[in-house]
Amino acid sequence: MTAVRIPASGSYCGPPLRELPDPETVERQKEAYRGALDNQFHTGLAQIAAEREAKREFLKQQAEQTKAQFALQVQSQLDSKHLGLDSGLNSKLMQFQETAMIHRKNLEEKAAGLTLDYQQKKASEELLQRQYMIQKHFVESERKLASEFTQKQGSSLRSTPIATSMKIS
Repeated sequence: MTAVRIPASGSYCGPPLRELPDPETVERQKEAYRGALDNQFHTGLAQIAAEREAKREFLKQQAEQTKAQFALQVQSQLDSKHLGLDSGLNSKLMQFQETAMIHRKNLEEKAAGLTLDYQQKKASEELLQRQYMIQKHFVESERKLASEFTQKQGSSLRSTPIATSMKIS
């Protein structure tokens, strides 16, 4: 850099013209600088867009992971509730089955008792029926014999005179 001369009088007039760039050079430098600024701007925009995408993807992955963890937690809670429900219902089912078995046993015992009572009464009735038939047959046989005996006695008394004379006396 060249030293600028300052006049002794104290007034400043600026650098000489040969040290200043011409307007075309200024325009080229301006355009080059503008191009560099535009490149930096576009590069910065691309970096910001890439950073935004990366952060969005990271947030999306975090959200998916959180959703998966939450879904797993909810599924675990649901499974736990299902297990508790199944356990309670299985307990009720076992009680119900036990009660049903007791009722079936009682029913079978009552049915067996009634069947036994029926068979005993039927056997008793059959025995009474047989006894009746035997007595009836016996009574009929006795009547028949008595009738035959009476008929034979009556016919034998008429045929023997001794029997009649004995009867008279």
